[in-house]
Amino acid sequence: MSTTSRVELEQLVDWRAAFIAGLVAGLVFLIAEMLGQALIVGQSPWIYPHYTGALILGTDVLLDDISAISVIVGILLHFVISVIYTLVLAAIIHEWELPVGVIVGLLFGLAVYAINHFTFTRFFPWFYPINNWLEIATHLLFGLTAGTVYELLEVERFVRVEKTEAAEE
Repeated sequence: MSTTSRVELEQLVDWRAAFIAGLVAGLVFLIAEMLGQALIVGQSPWIYPHYTGALILGTDVLLDDISAISVIVGILLHFVISVIYTLVLAAIIHEWELPVGVIVGLLFGLAVYAINHFTFTRFFPWFYPINNWLEIATHLLFGLTAGTVYELLEVERFVRVEKTEAAEE
């Protein structure tokens, strides 16, 4: 038995573009979430970052009024999570172009919603009361933004990869 080898090009993930896309998508989500809570749902615009801050500060913070520290911690954590999710999305879509980034981004946003609100609410039940159609919309917007911005910023780079295969004689 002999082996044959061939050289292929493999596209790399643009981690810089993914990081920036995560920040942009996180900002778009946060603005939409806060405006939606205030203007559509009728709650405090600070409720989402306050609840998110409780993930680090503990549930005792939820017994108090919304504070600057819970909001700041919540916003910082929100951006960390947004970047992590977008890094995952970038690893999925980096080999395609803008239309796939948009479509897969939307589907990814829906998947993040499902994971966040049907799994994590079991561990962090204080998020359940804000589980409504606005959450679905903002998660779709997050995925759309993350996929679109990543594809627009992505610098396509390739590396040579040698593939070895066994050949029958």
